[in-house]
Amino acid sequence: MYFKKATFPLLLILIAWFSYFITVHQGGSGPVGYLEIEVAPASSKILLDGHVVKAGRLTVSTGKHSLVVSKKGFSTQSQGVVSETGQTVYAGIVLQPSSTQTADWYSSHPADQKIVEGIGSHQSDYQSGVALRMIPFLKLLPTEYGDGHGGLISISQGVPASKLSTLPAVYVIAQTPGERQGVVTYIKSRGYDVASMDLVFSNMQSPLQPVGGD
Repeated sequence: MYFKKATFPLLLILIAWFSYFITVHQGGSGPVGYLEIEVAPASSKILLDGHVVKAGRLTVSTGKHSLVVSKKGFSTQSQGVVSETGQTVYAGIVLQPSSTQTADWYSSHPADQKIVEGIGSHQSDYQSGVALRMIPFLKLLPTEYGDGHGGLISISQGVPASKLSTLPAVYVIAQTPGERQGVVTYIKSRGYDVASMDLVFSNMQSPLQPVGGD
């Protein structure tokens, strides 16, 4: 009887762990996405939805997930991620020293410093990939074409037009209202959705709004 009582809680723990393993690492039977985790320092503790995981590529169920990265002597960081079917979400987290003992950590641990540099590069590449997926028109930029009067109309991508956005804005240099409207027609003629992008014109007046509009 004692053996049965002692092993029952252990059995429940094993079942819970196995269910989590199937859900996170194998994706279960539902749609799955992928989560690429990279952290510095490399010895940091990583919790995914409350369970310890290792850095690297994981197969996860689609939907919202929570990451918490911690290490003694560093500020703990939390990050929410949303996994989409068949897509890879990159999460690169660099912990900041929070004590005098770890203040010079990265300068004295070159391997972790290299990870920090890699995270910056990988984050930039990931954001560029997301931007192209959300705004395919960016693949054509920068581009220029004649305005018919000896001048050029220039279209390029640049920093987000809003602090609330992480996607590049599409910047347009076109002098007249007709030329600006022509840019909108140009974009639409190539099968792209103008409403999916932030257009910033040289005179700050979008042809998508009437003059004097809000």
